[in-house]
Amino acid sequence: LVQNLKSIFFPQNVFADRSCWDFSNFNSVRLSKEYMDSALRQQTNILNLYKQRLELIVKLCRQSGISPVFMTQPCIAGDSMQECIKPSVDFHEFMNHENAQLFWLKLRMYNEVTKRVALISGVPCIDLATKMPKDPVYFYDLIHFTNEGARKVAEIVDDGLTNFLAEKYSAYLKHREQQNPIESALLATK
Repeated sequence: LVQNLKSIFFPQNVFADRSCWDFSNFNSVRLSKEYMDSALRQQTNILNLYKQRLELIVKLCRQSGISPVFMTQPCIAGDSMQECIKPSVDFHEFMNHENAQLFWLKLRMYNEVTKRVALISGVPCIDLATKMPKDPVYFYDLIHFTNEGARKVAEIVDDGLTNFLAEKYSAYLKHREQQNPIESALLATK
């Protein structure tokens, strides 16, 4: 109760202290292949439950006349980490005994399930994890975005949704001529 009251009256500003996600100076943690393989194997049951939840979401959305769109979760760490960041963010300490590389490998497993369920279900999926640049300009920490990152995400989502929405809801598509008949008439006279 005291902790809840404290957080209400003295909320933390997560953006005030960037020391834990300083992308140029941090505690580096290297994990053995055995540890990483074991940690990834432990995800199997959870991934199956995650897949079932996604399938249920698709079913419930369709029963309610909703067209779901899936999106993968990007992470600054991972296979195509920018070389300009030294030391590599992949080895950034995470959760006191793991690193960002292991976090990304786990997250990538969930992203793969998301894409697979989308494909099988015929649900559009924006692969934000692949399209989002792994650049500290865009990330506050491993997965959360800075303001610049939020703008980049909006661009990627806009690109991914435009064709889907135009095709799926073409009856609602307003052509430029319909939006501004005066400008259309002026263009026609030129």
